[in-house]
Amino acid sequence: VLTPYEVSFDGIQYTLVENRSTEKGKSYQETHGYFTDLVFAVKKICQLEIAKKDSLTLKEFIEEWKTMMSKFKPLLYEN
Repeated sequence: VLTPYEVSFDGIQYTLVENRSTEKGKSYQETHGYFTDLVFAVKKICQLEIAKKDSLTLKEFIEEWKTMMSKFKPLLYEN
């Protein structure tokens, strides 16, 4: 679900990075933020993925948001 993103926790904050590569194939990580709660990092992933899509209407955006969040919901709230 997270690919190409990684979330790490250092005991204080969650760090969200995206694994990327240059046109020449060299790998690097782009940091997208530091978060106090895992849910905030997940929401950022959803925002980033939706932003990669062609322009959406508000209705399409909301549907896409619901679809993406439903993928993460079992990981965040299932105990």
